[in-house]
Amino acid sequence: AVGTTIGLDRIVDCITELNLLPNLPKTKTKVLFANFGDKTVNQSLKLITELRNNNIASSFYPDNDKLSKQFKYADSLGIPFVAMIGTDESKNNQVTLKNMATGEQKTINQSNLLAQFV
Repeated sequence: AVGTTIGLDRIVDCITELNLLPNLPKTKTKVLFANFGDKTVNQSLKLITELRNNNIASSFYPDNDKLSKQFKYADSLGIPFVAMIGTDESKNNQVTLKNMATGEQKTINQSNLLAQFV
């Protein structure tokens, strides 16, 4: 029996070296909701559900880490927006939306969040 191999590793190396792989986003998530603890989680989950029902990929940061760590996480995955519902936003039914590319933040009514993405 005679066999040959073309070396899959070598093909991948060549494709990478020639930069032939498309620049795909690291994630499809458009909005990451920051985790401020138990007091605001229900409002975040309600808005995540609304966004997802309108085909806007959204997720919730799993731990109650410092906000700077949550921003770094979003940035490392290429998530363009971070939504924040802290104590003040929760009391006023608002959400602060941070554009990760520009650093711009704006506070809006929770009922207007969907309109920011459609």
